This record gives sequence, C-alpha cells and structure tokens, in this order.
Amino acid sequence: MTGDEAVREGVRAGAQAARRLAELGVCTLEPGLSDAEFERIEAEYGIVFASDHRGFLAFGLPVGRAAPPEEGESPRN
Repeated sequence: MTGDEAVREGVRAGAQAARRLAELGVCTLEPGLSDAEFERIEAEYGIVFASDHRGFLAFGLPVGRAAPPEEGESPRN
C-alpha cells in the first residue's frame, strides 16, 4: 500500500467510524470540518491530524454527551 493509499484508507475508516456512531445513536453529528478549517486549526496549534481522525471530523463533529454513560444509566441521557 502506498502512502497515498494509506491516507485514503485512513480517511475512509474515520468516516465509517463516525457514520457508525451516528447510526447507533451514540452521538449527534453536526456538519464536519472543511479543508480550510483543518488547515487553520493545524497552523494555529502546530499539529497535523492523522488521516483517520481527519476523516472522522470531516464526516461530522460529534456533539452531545462528552463521556460514556455511568453503569445503569441510559446511553441516551
């Protein structure tokens, strides 16, 4: 697998993970980040998003509950 293929696979896997979380109702997804938003964040904080994380956040931004539910608590709280 070439470097470009690995990046594409990472982006695909990240988007698939985000889609799955939304399908399961684990979180709500708001519109994802644009290329310009990724570039600004990376420049501002001196970071580079991994391809799978980039794919996840480009697909959608998870909003809602920040932590897993406590034992006995409904996952939809």
